[in-house]
Amino acid sequence: MAKPSNPHLRTFTCFPRLPLELQRMVWGFALPAPRTITITSTDFTIRDAKGWTVRKYCVAHNARSVPSLLHACQESRKVALKTYHLAFGPQLRGNPIYFDFQSDTLCLKDENALLSFFGGYSNFDATGMVGDAKEKVCHLAIGGFYGRGKTWDELGELEEVKSLILQKPRRGSLTMERKVEALETKWLSRMEQENFDHQGPAEGASTIGVQAEPNRVFKKGLPEIMWFTEAKLRQKSNRERVSRAPPLQQRTS
Repeated sequence: MAKPSNPHLRTFTCFPRLPLELQRMVWGFALPAPRTITITSTDFTIRDAKGWTVRKYCVAHNARSVPSLLHACQESRKVALKTYHLAFGPQLRGNPIYFDFQSDTLCLKDENALLSFFGGYSNFDATGMVGDAKEKVCHLAIGGFYGRGKTWDELGELEEVKSLILQKPRRGSLTMERKVEALETKWLSRMEQENFDHQGPAEGASTIGVQAEPNRVFKKGLPEIMWFTEAKLRQKSNRERVSRAPPLQQRTS
């Protein structure tokens, strides 16, 4: 196909003169599609100056680029900042990434990535899932076989989760099914308790001017659990170049 002789036919020069409301609508339509931010990890041990064995965790992610609307202009940035927020700073050793908590998926590649993301075995056993991952993430994916009871306990305490993607196990599927059933039971119990706590005054009491607080747990029902194969989970992840966070040191006995 021949290129147009007039290069201005490919350029819309009137955009800055549009009303701000229209500009913001255009920027809103230009927001990126939901992403899958995959967390990977490698760990290794070294000897410190005193001869202690020190384990280092190197956490990496594939959110190499910042959403372009954050850099296009001042108005596009205002629109983008309503969707994207700096997140996971402590888990990424002080190097947060922009994340859309309502649409993006946080994917922990395997159990080692999960543990390293939260500071290693000892830290995870002590504090579990913390910060944005527990309080704000709506879509979570976990790969690999993760049979630790602590992991399942923490999944039951996620506050905003709407969907949970799990990797199909190569073996032990019956055990995993039982764990999932126990997880769903825990979620259901939380939802029922939250509804009970916010159901309003007792029967016979005055209801004038009284309104029950909105349910904060699973506002639209129980989270959806989906099973992905390893290949499908890998395809879900975007293909940006891996970026590494500074290693985390942890002394082991």
